[in-house]
Amino acid sequence: MQTLTPGLSSQGGRTSATSSVVVPNAVVATNDSSIVSKRSVEKLYVPDRAGHLLRHFVPKFQRRSPLINRGYWLRMELVKQTVEEFLSSNTGVTKHLVNLGCGFDPLPLHYLRQYPGVDFIDVDYPQSIRRKAEIIQNTPELNGLLIDPQYSVDLDTIMISSANYTAIGTDLRDLCKFDEILRARCQANDETLFISEVAITYMSVEDADSLIKWAAQFPGAKFALIEQILPASEKHPFAKTMLSHFRKIQSALQNIGKYPSLTSQVKRFHTYGWSSVVACDFYGAWCNLVSTEQKSFVESVEAFDEWEDFVSFGQHYFFLYASSRIPDGKHMSLSTREWLGGSRITTQEIVEPDVKSLQNSQVPTLTASLEYRKYWQPGFDRRKFGAAAKLSDGAAIYYGGMDTKSRSSMTYIFDDTHMKVSRIDSNPQPAPRMCHTLTNFGNRRVLLVGGRGNPKSALADCWLFNGSVWARVQDLPNGRYRHSATHISIEGEDRVLVFGGRGNGNEVYNTWVIWSEPNGWSEVTSIGTPPTSRFSASLSWFPSTATGVLTGGFSRDGNIISDILFWSFNSSGSIEHQQWRPLSKFESSLLCRAGAQLIPIGSTEALLVGGMLAHCLSADFPGTFLRLNISNQTIEPLYTILPGKEQDVRPVLMGCAYVWLNNRLHIFGGGITAFRLGV
Repeated sequence: MQTLTPGLSSQGGRTSATSSVVVPNAVVATNDSSIVSKRSVEKLYVPDRAGHLLRHFVPKFQRRSPLINRGYWLRMELVKQTVEEFLSSNTGVTKHLVNLGCGFDPLPLHYLRQYPGVDFIDVDYPQSIRRKAEIIQNTPELNGLLIDPQYSVDLDTIMISSANYTAIGTDLRDLCKFDEILRARCQANDETLFISEVAITYMSVEDADSLIKWAAQFPGAKFALIEQILPASEKHPFAKTMLSHFRKIQSALQNIGKYPSLTSQVKRFHTYGWSSVVACDFYGAWCNLVSTEQKSFVESVEAFDEWEDFVSFGQHYFFLYASSRIPDGKHMSLSTREWLGGSRITTQEIVEPDVKSLQNSQVPTLTASLEYRKYWQPGFDRRKFGAAAKLSDGAAIYYGGMDTKSRSSMTYIFDDTHMKVSRIDSNPQPAPRMCHTLTNFGNRRVLLVGGRGNPKSALADCWLFNGSVWARVQDLPNGRYRHSATHISIEGEDRVLVFGGRGNGNEVYNTWVIWSEPNGWSEVTSIGTPPTSRFSASLSWFPSTATGVLTGGFSRDGNIISDILFWSFNSSGSIEHQQWRPLSKFESSLLCRAGAQLIPIGSTEALLVGGMLAHCLSADFPGTFLRLNISNQTIEPLYTILPGKEQDVRPVLMGCAYVWLNNRLHIFGGGITAFRLGV
C-alpha cells in the first residue's frame, strides 16, 4: 500500500515542529487518573465480571462520584458503540483497530476471541507500553488471550507481538517510524479504525494535524476522536476551571485554542483529507445515541441528581467520527437521525452552509444592564439549589441549599432597602434540604414545599414561614423535589400550585397538586393530555388574565424539553392546557432549558432567567435572559452588560434562586461542578 507522510522531514526522524523526542511524564500520568475512573465504571456498571479486565491494571478500587461515573460511562459507551459497529460490519476485508495513546485501557483485549481475524494495535509512549506489557505478561488471564505472544524491549520500541494483538511503544510525533510499522501490516483494501480518546490533544497543533492528515491517507480509514471543546469560549466558568486544571497538572490542552468548537473540528478533519465527518457534543450523544433502556439501567445503578453538572460537562466534551471514503453506516446513523438535544455538526453543513437559515437567525434584541451587588455573610457564600421568595416589597427570604460541604438548614432574610442580611433561628425548623420551593402567598407568608436530602430521599414535609418562625403544615401526598410552584388566587383564597418534579424510585411526575391553608393538599385533574412528565421546569401565574405558563425542564431521561404551554382553571376546578403559538427554530432553542425561573415583571410580562440550556450559548450571544409577553406571545432575548471590571465574568445561572424586588432582579447563589475539576 502506498501512503503519504505529510509534515515529515526527508530524513524521516521528526516533524518540523519538534527537534528531539521529549516524553512529557505529566501527560503519561493522566492515564493513572483516567484508568481509575474507568475501573469505577467497570465494577459498578458492567454486570458480567468476566469483562472486568481493568481490575488487573487498577489493583485498588476507588469508587468515583456518580457524576464522574456517568461521564466516564458515556465516554466508554461511545467508544464501545463505534468499535463494535466497525468490527461487526461484514465488509470482507482485513480490519485493523489502532488505539492511539491507549494508556492502560484494555479495549482491544475485550474483542480478541470474538473477532480473531482483526489486527488489534495499542500505541503509546514507550514507558506506558512497558508498564502495560509487564502487567499483561504477568497476568495469566490477560496473557492467555494472546496467541503466541512475544515480549521485546529495545532502546526505541517496547512491543508485545502476537498473532492477534500488538502493543507498540513509540512517540506519535515520530510519524515516519509509526508509518513504517503500520504500513508493513496493511494492504490497499484494508479498513483501519483509529481511536484517540483524549490523547492527541496533548500534542502540539502541528504534530496532531500531521497525524490526522497522515491517517487520512489510508484508503479505508476511519477516525474516532474524543476531546474537549470550548462552546462558549474560555471565559465560561466550566471552561476556565477545566483549562486551569490541565495547566496545573502540566498537561495543557494544546489543540483546543485553535479548534475550540465542533465546527472548527469538523473543518479540521475535512481540510486534512477526511471526506465525511460528523461531530456531536457529549450531551447530544446522551440524548441521541444512548437508548432509553440504557438510560434506565444507568439510573438504576446509583442515585444521581447532578444534571446541570452533567450537561455542562457534556457540552465541553465531544465525539467526532470521520471516514476517508464515502459515508459508512456509523456516519449515516450519526448524521441523518433526528437530533433531539445537544449540538451536532456534519461535513455537509461546513461545505454547503444553509445561507437562508443564517440570514433568518438575526432577531431584534433588547439591552438590559446587569449590575452585581453582593450581600456577603459568613456561612452564606457559595450555595446552590436553595430557594428564595419575596417576603415583602423590600425583603426576600432564602432557605436551604447545598453549600461547599453539605445541605443547609439556614434561613436568611435579605433587606434590599437597608442592604442588610440577617439569619433567622427558629425552633422547630425544616431539616436540611435542597431542590425545594419557596412560594409567597401574601402577608409575609411563605410556603416551603418538599425538596430532598440525598437523591433517594424525596421529602414530603411542608413548612409555613410567617415572617419570623417556621411551622409545619400538611405533607405532600408524595415526596418530590425539583418540582415547580406558583402562587394563585381562586375566589379570593390564596393557594400554592405545584407541578411535576422527581420522587423516590426515579419517579418523575406530570401531575398537579394544590395547597390552601384551610384545606391542605389536594390533587388537580388535568383536562385532556397532561404536560410531559418533567422536573426543573419553569412555572408562573398571571392574575390579570387568569392564565399560567409552563415551559422547559428535564424529561425522565435527562433530555431538556423545549416547549411552552398555557394553563388555566375551568369552572369545575380542573386545569386545561393550551399551546403557545408555533415556535420558530430559534425560539425553540432559546426555550430549551431546565432549571430556569419564570418571574412576572408586569401584568402580562415575565423574565425567563438562567437555567441549563441544551445548547451552550456563546459569551456574546443573548439568551440567558428572555422577556416573554403572554398577551401577544412574543419571546425576546436580552443582552446583558456587566459593569467595568466584571465584563469578563460569565455568571453561572444554574442552581440559583431569583426574586423580583424594587423593579430589580435579585439572584441568589448558584454554581456548577466542573466534572472532577473543582467547583
